[in-house]
Amino acid sequence: MNLSTTEIYTFLPILTVLGLWIAWNDLKTMLITNKTFLATVAIFAVVGPFVMPFDTYLWRFAVSGGILVITFALFAFGAFGGGGCQNISRPWPVCRL
Repeated sequence: MNLSTTEIYTFLPILTVLGLWIAWNDLKTMLITNKTFLATVAIFAVVGPFVMPFDTYLWRFAVSGGILVITFALFAFGAFGGGGCQNISRPWPVCRL
């Protein structure tokens, strides 16, 4: 499933600004807060159904949730930090599957 031109032109400006805000926040406080992750999920939840087919939207949401669950399990076993869990699962809704 490739990203359509509509999806690219819709998500790219929004996620670029959000990514810059997250980077600034991380450099300033050395902490990736949960509100940055929730903002990414909220943007996809609101904008996604309008710019992509609904079945594709649901699959991308499911894959992102599954990756988040897997990475949190790895966090519980000490494989890496919690911020890594968020950063790994964050881009999956808008990535090609």
